[in-house]
Amino acid sequence: MEWISPFKNNPTSSTMVVYQWWFNKFKLAWSYGFEVLLIQTDCSEVPKLLLSTPTSSPYSLVRAIARLMSRAWSIDFQVIKREANSAADHLAKLSLGSDNQKLVMDSPPTSLVPLLSRDVHGPPYVRTARTIHAQAAQAP
Repeated sequence: MEWISPFKNNPTSSTMVVYQWWFNKFKLAWSYGFEVLLIQTDCSEVPKLLLSTPTSSPYSLVRAIARLMSRAWSIDFQVIKREANSAADHLAKLSLGSDNQKLVMDSPPTSLVPLLSRDVHGPPYVRTARTIHAQAAQAP
């Protein structure tokens, strides 16, 4: 499995900043030839925002995201509670990589090992996730 580091410069302010951030991530994934994207997030608003991206928007950035999302690839969003995904939350806080790089790790960062160990050996988390398929939400 390969990872694109989505962690650096995570958007927090305006909707257009969020759109720009996601546009860059989709463009990067496409440039690396990914055919399947599983986007895991602890923010349930992300799929709502991106899946409601209209191709007829007056904003060129929003239209560009809609075009990227409608390309020949599969994009699914999975909403996972932060407390059930502490390893991913930890990686996000490390801000690994740069915005325009694919980050492939041969081994986990040392600070991540205890969290991975807890995932394997317990105590168990209640892991609830909801997957949202992008293709099902797009207009015919």
